[in-house]
Amino acid sequence: MNKPPTKPLTKAILALICELGESTVDFVMLWSALSSRYGSAYRQGGRGYVAELKSMRGQAELKRKLSELKRRKYIAIYRTGKKFSVALTNKGRSYNEARSWHRSPLHKPGWFTVVVFDIPEQMSFERRRWRALLRAGGFSKLQQSVWVSELDSYDMVASFVRKVKVGRWINVFQAINFLGSPKR
Repeated sequence: MNKPPTKPLTKAILALICELGESTVDFVMLWSALSSRYGSAYRQGGRGYVAELKSMRGQAELKRKLSELKRRKYIAIYRTGKKFSVALTNKGRSYNEARSWHRSPLHKPGWFTVVVFDIPEQMSFERRRWRALLRAGGFSKLQQSVWVSELDSYDMVASFVRKVKVGRWINVFQAINFLGSPKR
């Protein structure tokens, strides 16, 4: 029996920080939320993720995961006296928003949300980041800069594109009748 893929613990920690609904979260509050919110954890990543959370031994493992998230610039960690606080960066908030696109309902059969982008060559970092967000949001590549999803996430993606002010390079629309069927 194959084990279903689980969401990486680091991504689930990002989602939990976002779910706590504050711009900055105290480390002790985060630890207690992680160790007591298995219902939320189950919704985020299933049984495998809950088992991974339960097996986390002490705060040292959480600190390692937070350190990884900081290194990858998803969070910022601040020290105030003897307390540590954790806050999502713009990259962390963007990732969490892209993950929320997964909660969109499916389109009618044959319909797709399509994202077409033409981000300039000199902005290669932004292009890579945009592709990572599309993958996190449930999109798959149809062609080099054309990504599709069977989820009806048009409104959410279009709103995100407007919010981050990249509309001149990115277009979002709904489509049907592809000559070549998109990969699922």
